[in-house]
Amino acid sequence: MEKILVPIWPNQDDIWVTVHGMQLARRINAQLFLLEFLDSKQTTHTLPDNNGGDRAVIIKSLVMDAKKGGVRSVYYNVNGEFHTEVIKYIKEHNISIVVLELPERKVGKHANDILMLVKKLMETNECKIEFVKHHC
Repeated sequence: MEKILVPIWPNQDDIWVTVHGMQLARRINAQLFLLEFLDSKQTTHTLPDNNGGDRAVIIKSLVMDAKKGGVRSVYYNVNGEFHTEVIKYIKEHNISIVVLELPERKVGKHANDILMLVKKLMETNECKIEFVKHHC
């Protein structure tokens, strides 16, 4: 069974990457892993609650809809260095596809983190990479 990982940035307002990951999981009957990077030190294994803001509510709603549609999904919160945590998670959970936003819209650290992750994944051939372009 394919396993898809969608990393989510802190304060990321674009949810197209998450939506694409869920649609892909439904299409190929894969398990979906959402890995959200937090600003805080707390690490949990639960869905975001309704007090986390609009994005948390939207993601929770998307996850619930995906589960109703038969998509097996896991939501994780994590704190740490982006590319290090993503690679660690890929290895620990045998992820076969990682879905990333094209770094063209990102600047500074976020773009560099995405590019660093892609470089490391290409070197190690850990999994396939699927890029999602932002929809205007």
